[in-house]
This record gives sequence, C-alpha cells and structure tokens, in this order.
Amino acid sequence: MNELISKRRCSSSDALLVAALLLFSGSAGAGYAITAKDVQMLPSYCRQLPAGFYEPNAQAYRIAGSFPAGMPHGHHYCHGLKYIARATAQSTNRGEIQENLRGAVDEFGYVLGHTEVIPEYYPYLAMVRADLGRVYDRLGKPADSSREFMEAIRLKPDYVAAYIGLIDFYRKLGNRADALKTAQEGLTHVPESKTLQRYYRDLGGKLPYPAAIDSASKTDNPAEAPSGNNTAPNVAVPGKGNDTPAAEPPAASSRTDDQKQSQEAKPQEPKIGSPTNPWCRFCPPPELQ
Repeated sequence: MNELISKRRCSSSDALLVAALLLFSGSAGAGYAITAKDVQMLPSYCRQLPAGFYEPNAQAYRIAGSFPAGMPHGHHYCHGLKYIARATAQSTNRGEIQENLRGAVDEFGYVLGHTEVIPEYYPYLAMVRADLGRVYDRLGKPADSSREFMEAIRLKPDYVAAYIGLIDFYRKLGNRADALKTAQEGLTHVPESKTLQRYYRDLGGKLPYPAAIDSASKTDNPAEAPSGNNTAPNVAVPGKGNDTPAAEPPAASSRTDDQKQSQEAKPQEPKIGSPTNPWCRFCPPPELQ
C-alpha cells in the first residue's frame, strides 16, 4: 500500500514538473520571438526574416524579399538588435534592462563565433562588433567595450560608428588625448565625416583636418584582421537551433562604393544625439527613435 502511494506521489510530481517545463518553454519561446513592438524598432532587413521568427501580432509588419547577402546568421544579429531595442524602451526596470543586454551579448557572440572572418564579411562583422561594444558599455564593461570598437575599426577602417564608440570610451575616462588621436585616425579614412570633424574640433584638434590616406594604400588583408573566435564568446542561443544559410555575399567594395550602399546592407555613419543635445551618448539609434 505504501509503495502504491509512493508511486502515485512520484507520478504526480513528474506531471507537475513536465507541466512547469512546458509552461516555461512556452513563455521563453514567446519572449524570444519578435513582437509587433519589437519589429517597429528594427531596421527594415530584420523584417525579412522567415515568419517563424515573429509573434502572430508581428506578421503584418514583415516585408517580402530576401535577407541581405553577406550577413551569415543574420537572424541572430536581428535578435540582438531586438534585445537592445527592448533594453532601450525599458527605462525603469534595471533587472529587465540588464537581462535584455545580456541577451544581445549572446546573440552577437553567436554571430561572431560562427561567421568566417573573410573580406566579404568585414563590413558586417564590424557592424556586429560595434553594436557589441555599445552593449558592453551599457553593461559597465569598459575593457570589453573598447576591444570591440578597436576590432570593428580593424575590420573596417572607414566605419565611423566604431570611431565614435571608441572616442566616447576615451572621453568617459577623461583621456582626451587618445580620444583626439582616434578622431584624427578616423578622419584620415573618412575625411568627409561631419561627425568626426565635430569630435575633432571639440577635442581641440587644429584645422586643417588630417589629410586623407591614399585609397591605393588600403588593403583587405585577412591576415591583418582579428580572429572571430579569439575575442567573442561562442554562445549558443536558447530557443533557436539551425541557422538558415545566407545568400552569396557581395564582393568587397571600396570606401566610395560603401557610401553608396543602403543602410541595410552596409554600416554607415549614424546620427547621434538630438537637436537639443547633439552629444547624447545614450540616445537610441535612428531606428529606435
């Protein structure tokens, strides 16, 4: 009799455990999927993911078309942007903010840990690393933050957003000398950048602006680029498994060609701050405003 009662108790406990696991996995799946609110704060290419990545209320916002080439594991990148959007929208609950930022670290880490470091992917990897640098900054990890900005610059020396992130890093430390050097370096690669020109002047740089580097001297030598597996965690993402192979990546282009690409395909100089506070470091990017 006692053995029968014991078996029934175990059976009931097992059933409760299974029910709890199902409930948890269901809520986790719902939390991971992109919602209608999320999708409205993401760049347009993140609206081109397969339907399974979205909540039912977000399906109407999807855009027909192929996800941009040259962005392997791009759905992980979009989910990382999703977590940044949620952290930015949630301004009062510190616990939720931290949780979302850690989610972004995992997503970007997956991309960096699984994407081959080759010239075709340099612009994409630079974009991921710069975004990861911003997340680390918000998490209070300055060493990790500066490392990611530096790696982004190594991958794409004309990526203005990476220079901005690194300049802000030095400014927070009160290191105006290195901040100015970073602005100077950026202007040698992107002399027409109004944002870098403004930083350069604000940091005490003297006119004329630094001379541009001869484009013929620029090279895309993979040996000079960092290894994606050495500086980024190889993190598995909960709730998602296989990656959809990306289309053939585009051929590496020159800086002039990059400037002609759309924001969805290539990282471009962001608009920072607002008309009333042009130096705001924590203002959300244009897609989130």
